[in-house]
Amino acid sequence: MTTTVIAAGIEERLERLGSSSIDLLQFHWWRYENPNYLDALRELEKFRREGVITNLGLTNFNSDHLKVVLGEDINIATNQVSYSLIDRRASESLTDLCLDRDVQILAYGALCGGFLTDRWLGANEPESGSITDWSKMKYGRFIKAFGGWDKFQVLLASLSEIAKKHQVSVANIATRWVIEQPAVAAVIVGARLGEREHRLDNLRLFSFCLDADDYEMINSSLQESED
Repeated sequence: MTTTVIAAGIEERLERLGSSSIDLLQFHWWRYENPNYLDALRELEKFRREGVITNLGLTNFNSDHLKVVLGEDINIATNQVSYSLIDRRASESLTDLCLDRDVQILAYGALCGGFLTDRWLGANEPESGSITDWSKMKYGRFIKAFGGWDKFQVLLASLSEIAKKHQVSVANIATRWVIEQPAVAAVIVGARLGEREHRLDNLRLFSFCLDADDYEMINSSLQESED
């Protein structure tokens, strides 16, 4: 993680963008026991101060390691993490730290690979081995950790009732919940080009807000998953 290595990586991205600066460069590191990520981020911070990078972000950093980075006087604008009604890990210490240090959360996985949609309301649990899509296999494990398929269906039923009230989709309700969480600046909605088209539906996210009754129903379903 030398200056030469970092500079080469930045130059490659500038060429791809056809730009003289990078609006947001996101940095991901797999193994924290290797402290070279701090060397890399120190170098990236130098480029940020020079204006080559406008904003520096992280991907999948937990609160402990985000705190280490911020302690190095490295200016972090965003942290991209998994965040959904099924995976609420970011709602705890990470949110507290982000609010305290003005770091914005970019949330992915808000629809759990498509499970948090009308398509799965009332559906039977997929049989073992029937899903070969890596993303859905991952989020299927999240549903098991949430409390299992039956409790997941309770949540979907609540989201469906709220969706009918606002005349939107279950996906809209699940995504809107994430957008309204503290420290969340944006939700990254995945797409499978050529398979499904949801852009118009996604725009309906901005046609409504969740009210107190909606949150009470959602929280009741979430509480049931913990019992």
